[in-house]
Amino acid sequence: MRNQIDLVTVCFADELKLLELQARSIRLYFDTNILGSIHIVINDRRVVDIRRYIESHVFPEYGAFRDRVHIYGYRDFTKTRLKKLGWRSQQLFKLISAQVVQSPQYLILDCKNHFIRPVREETFWYTDGRLRTAVGSILPKFQKGYMLARSYFGLDDTIEDKKILPTVTPFLAVTDHVLEMILRLEREQHTPIVDLFMKGPLVTEFYLYYAYIEALYGGMEALYYPQRRCSFSLMAPAQNDLQKASETIENISGNHVFGFGVHRAVIEAANPAILGMVADVWVKYGLVASFDEAQSYFDLQCLPPKRWFWFF
Repeated sequence: MRNQIDLVTVCFADELKLLELQARSIRLYFDTNILGSIHIVINDRRVVDIRRYIESHVFPEYGAFRDRVHIYGYRDFTKTRLKKLGWRSQQLFKLISAQVVQSPQYLILDCKNHFIRPVREETFWYTDGRLRTAVGSILPKFQKGYMLARSYFGLDDTIEDKKILPTVTPFLAVTDHVLEMILRLEREQHTPIVDLFMKGPLVTEFYLYYAYIEALYGGMEALYYPQRRCSFSLMAPAQNDLQKASETIENISGNHVFGFGVHRAVIEAANPAILGMVADVWVKYGLVASFDEAQSYFDLQCLPPKRWFWFF
């Protein structure tokens, strides 16, 4: 069905409080008719503890959507213990999670993302059936990785100054194309996708996907309808920058904006003025009832300390 979409969120211990808020925002704002399944992938060694926390604290926030939620440990996809879990494995799981997605398209989220206005069919689909998307530019620091992605799919090494798919969440992906891309990479690079991400040269997930779409269609326009941004996040550079934080929050005032996000680094920096702005947003859009409740989400340490055992 065109008008159904699964959600995929990759999480780890330090962002579980934000995942709670995301779940609440889905309950408040997501149209039940377009929401398919919700997939949570644990990118963390503490799979058992995190699963218990999600079941006891996050599941209730989904409300009527609770039965649509599925939780996966990282080994459900890798079938082996990864040497390091972190940013690169997070990118990997955003792609290989397509294996469990049941809808033709899926929305990739980070825990920091939450919804602040109603999400309906027209939020994601243009009238001609294409997926709506914001556009971005090729970031200089990831240009080398983008060039590598292009080489994987037989594209030349020229980079035009053009608009491409965004490199941040929320991100809409076509499920079959992600799965086809993985199969092609593994076949032609003679390397499992897990090793390609975790051991190979750096190539980011969204640039990799965009390069594949370019190889198939010559650009994104065949599948995506470019439009103005509908989601804004306070990212790490805004953690102590009042002007940047204010500008970001001002951007969400437009009625077309459905998403807001707060990077963990912003909360950890604990700038009182910026956290006050965040709390005001959460209260305004009904994600929390009061400033005091917002404060409870600024304490990101929600699991008991790791237990260490020494044997002599």
